[in-house]
Amino acid sequence: MGMRSKQLALVTKTWAKDRFAFGGSLQGRSNPKIKRRFVKGLPSHIILKSSGARGAFSLLRFNKEISRLLQTHAQTHGIEVMSVANAGNHLHILVKAPSREHQSNFLRAVSGHIARMVKLRAGALILLCKVPHKNSASTPALNRSSSTLNQKFWDARPFSRVVSLGRDLKNVLRYLTVNSTEMTGLNRVSVKFMFEKIQSAIKAGDIPINRSLLAAGFG
Repeated sequence: MGMRSKQLALVTKTWAKDRFAFGGSLQGRSNPKIKRRFVKGLPSHIILKSSGARGAFSLLRFNKEISRLLQTHAQTHGIEVMSVANAGNHLHILVKAPSREHQSNFLRAVSGHIARMVKLRAGALILLCKVPHKNSASTPALNRSSSTLNQKFWDARPFSRVVSLGRDLKNVLRYLTVNSTEMTGLNRVSVKFMFEKIQSAIKAGDIPINRSLLAAGFG
């Protein structure tokens, strides 16, 4: 076993999730006292959250554009995007980076580009909308949407957590797949029941395991 493999095995064996998390509500908008956690060879689960990403600003409205941006910046910065889940007001991204610097550059580019794109597109939509009568119930909603243009888009610095290999990685992949499936209209209970059925069928040999199922956290 090489030195890198031994290090990864040690990290996985002595795993403590709170030691490998950074950003989000842990730091808010304050300047961090430590560097973002990173372990070469292990993926990171990244969460970008925006309380203002609702209505015209919902990330779901720009799902295709966001997917293209992620792939473009991933290629530019040498990042492997393993899985993505768009939950409307937040994004889950599972990535693997060759170095801390590559991951940091990717995060800065992605967070900035997505925020600018959403504000630009949603702002144009708001300007095109004709404001109804001042007593209309839709006016407050339009005003709230307009105010989002003048605020910081993301609630805090991107949250990230280094993901251990094995069960931890499977759980994250499954979690992201559940979040993506929920966006189709199924509730979480139905999604989890469906996933349990699929997992049971895989264990029984009724469904052959493949790369797509592995990428979704099965197996």
